[in-house]
This record gives sequence, structure tokens and C-alpha cells, in this order.
Amino acid sequence: MILSHYYINKDIRRLIASRAATKRKFCPLEKARQVLILLRENERTAMEAELERFARGRTLYFVSYTNDALAPSPSDDRYTFSLKKELNLWGYPSERLMAEWLSHEADMLIDLSQGEIPALQYLVLRHVAPCKIGIKGRTGDIYDLAIAAKDGEDVNFLFNQIIFYLETINFK
Repeated sequence: MILSHYYINKDIRRLIASRAATKRKFCPLEKARQVLILLRENERTAMEAELERFARGRTLYFVSYTNDALAPSPSDDRYTFSLKKELNLWGYPSERLMAEWLSHEADMLIDLSQGEIPALQYLVLRHVAPCKIGIKGRTGDIYDLAIAAKDGEDVNFLFNQIIFYLETINFK
């Protein structure tokens, strides 16, 4: 149970402001060797073909979330957490989740989460990946490359759009 999102939203605004003061870096798709992907747990299995094609020559690590109280156990390339279980009363991620999240170095972070979930926005902003890609939201300028999407848009379509734009940017 989360009492209030006030404090985490305040920290998100502070992180966005500090991020705006720094120079943005972009990692071309061809140079991205380690990619961290954040998505809903039930969407990963639906994306297997696209992810397999994208993985050529890259190390992919998945952090997936679920709204269920019980989350599946982690594997070598995947960590799943529960939004109900891993957030404190103020909506902040637990220390264990933050340690797991920050332990993965990545050249590129792709956030496929949809909706305005403050804990996920906080995780993305706190990660040190030089290039962050995601779905544009109302909160602010979180990503280096953001795509516009409707709520409930197919995650396969969104992922393919992100890859298309990354390949187009590499080509030019």
C-alpha cells in the first residue's frame, strides 16, 4: 500500500531538472553491446522473436515488473519484481531492487513500460546508462529518444518503432 506519491514525484522532477543541465549522450545501435530492457512480465514472452533478432551481438538483460504480489524468481538474464511487494509506503523502490537495478551496466536502456508509474520513472532516471529510450509521457524529459504512443499500444509495435528509429539514426 502506497500512502502518497508526493515525495517520489518531487524527486523525479528534481532528477529531470538535473538531467536537463547535463549534456545528452547518444549510443548508436551498432555500438550498443549491453542493453537493459524494462517491460511488463507478460509482454516478454510475446516479444521473443523481436528480441531474438535484436540480440545479435548484444547482451540483453531484462528487468520486468508485475502487479501480482508474488514475482517469479530471477534468472541469468532476467529479474522480475512486484510493484506491490518491492515499493515502500512512499512509492520508492526497495534497497534490494535499487541494488539489482543499478548493478547492470548498460550502453542503452529501453523502457517499454506504459503509463505513468512513478517508481519505474525513478528507476530509469537513477540508472547510469548513457542512452535512455522510452515512451513519451506527461512527466517530462526522461529519455534521450522518446516515441509517442497511445495507452495500451502493442508493445511489439512500439519496440519495432524504437528499433526502426535507431537504425534510421545509424544510417544517416
